[in-house]
Amino acid sequence: MRRWGHAFAYVWIRENDQGDGSKGDHVHILCHVPPGRSLGTVQRGWIKRITRSKYRAHVIDTRRIGGTANVAATNPDLYAVNLIAAAEYVLKGIRYETAAGLGLARWGDGGRVVGKRIGVSRTLSVGVRKICC
Repeated sequence: MRRWGHAFAYVWIRENDQGDGSKGDHVHILCHVPPGRSLGTVQRGWIKRITRSKYRAHVIDTRRIGGTANVAATNPDLYAVNLIAAAEYVLKGIRYETAAGLGLARWGDGGRVVGKRIGVSRTLSVGVRKICC
């Protein structure tokens, strides 16, 4: 993002299965990518650096909130609905009390995670970081 003159804003959440091996330890990342930009090759580079092995197909599942790169400008209501749904999905593993306090409809167990479960970029407001981290 810095190369393109943008700050990188993101939230990440780690989850795990319930010990049954169905999903394993994995991460959900919500990040802002300006219209006209793509993180495709960057994401594959992240995986190579983290795992120190060759990228395998279907390791990363990337989706745009609202379906298109410019939906926030062309259909802000659709974008808002989809943004809330995405936030609820990635935050589903937070404590029930926190989910209820934030008015989140979806809540579930995010599995056992050793270490940090959630993180946000410094580019997000201090208020957001106080809520979730």
